[in-house]
Amino acid sequence: MNDSAQRESSLRVADFQRREWTVQRYAWLVMWAILGAGIAGLFGRGPLARARIETSGWRVEYERFARNNTQTSLAITLPTAQSGDTATLWVDRVYAEAMDIRRVTPEPLTVSVRPDRLVYRFLTGGAGSVRLVFDLEPQEIGRMNGLLGSSGSGTVTFSQLIYP
Repeated sequence: MNDSAQRESSLRVADFQRREWTVQRYAWLVMWAILGAGIAGLFGRGPLARARIETSGWRVEYERFARNNTQTSLAITLPTAQSGDTATLWVDRVYAEAMDIRRVTPEPLTVSVRPDRLVYRFLTGGAGSVRLVFDLEPQEIGRMNGLLGSSGSGTVTFSQLIYP
């Protein structure tokens, strides 16, 4: 092999090695980005996964990203009328059917089923607001849009992404 052939062969190896290192650096960046997103909560629990909506006296806390068949919770602080001892909350039936409602704290006085919603009635003791926690287990995969409402307090809409 003469000198020019050796130099040409060395240059091809050097170009290949440079391209390989470039690809390797990008692969490391992608891997670190995925790891960082996972730690932040993009794939489950973490700061990115937690969401809070506050409007008209309502506060709804939930996980933006949840996993199918894994427990999650929906915490609702609901404004109530000072004059009454009970509060009513309704949950959109489509959302309720996509979730397995494991437990509601405090326990509702009554639960009634309507064509488009589930209606819960709670004892408040005359307090200005009541905190309710629904322990849920998603039963469907994909985007779930929740709609909550209460007589006199309006409605709140939220969205969750359920991973497999």
